[in-house]
Amino acid sequence: MKQTVLISLRNQEEGLVRLIGVFRRRGYRIEKLSMSINQADDMKILVTFSCNQLTEHQLLHYVKKLIDVVTVEVVDDHSNFAERYITAHQSA
Repeated sequence: MKQTVLISLRNQEEGLVRLIGVFRRRGYRIEKLSMSINQADDMKILVTFSCNQLTEHQLLHYVKKLIDVVTVEVVDDHSNFAERYITAHQSA
């Protein structure tokens, strides 16, 4: 099952590395990653990956525990949401 998650992250050098590390260490393959930085210096990251429902819950639990993560939101509609969201918030 493909899952798309919108993550708001403080713009720290190590933050993105930590986030990608959570996926890598637990063996998830990121299929798509989109990112934008707004004027408040927060990153909006949209990640699409494959998993089952149980492992999705575990992964989101680990992601939420990261120090730089502000919010984590599961996106139900995968179709073009990434492009629309990132484009709309690049100027925000």
